[in-house]
Amino acid sequence: MMRPFGVPIAILLLWGLVITGCRSELVPSGQVAVYQGTQIVGRAEDFKLTDHHGAAVAPSDFRGRVVVLAFLDPKCTDVCPLTALNFRTVNEGLGPNAASMVFLAVNVNSAVNSVDDMAAATVKWGVDKLPNWHFLTGSEDELQ
Repeated sequence: MMRPFGVPIAILLLWGLVITGCRSELVPSGQVAVYQGTQIVGRAEDFKLTDHHGAAVAPSDFRGRVVVLAFLDPKCTDVCPLTALNFRTVNEGLGPNAASMVFLAVNVNSAVNSVDDMAAATVKWGVDKLPNWHFLTGSEDELQ
């Protein structure tokens, strides 16, 4: 049985893997990395997109559960499949506690945005059997 602090630790480990996988360059030894992202303040607005099954999905549908959000490209062949693999590994490691988590991936490729594209990537990346995985897509305007 997983200890109560196991879920937060798993999330932190997963987040660390995602962040380190997205770094474009390594910081030379002895130098300090400078954060160049966008400051995150407050809650994100709710949105509704279509998942790889064709169902309308919004983050608010999962209130009370831990939502892990990633932005992936269905045609990506490097970090995206690795991120999906990390999601699957965390999901399997959590065992029955995985039901308290949801993995939402939002498509970032507006040229490849059909439900079939999301379903194909889901199968290719090996996360098609996860009941708590949703690869979300929409029109170019919705994805902006």
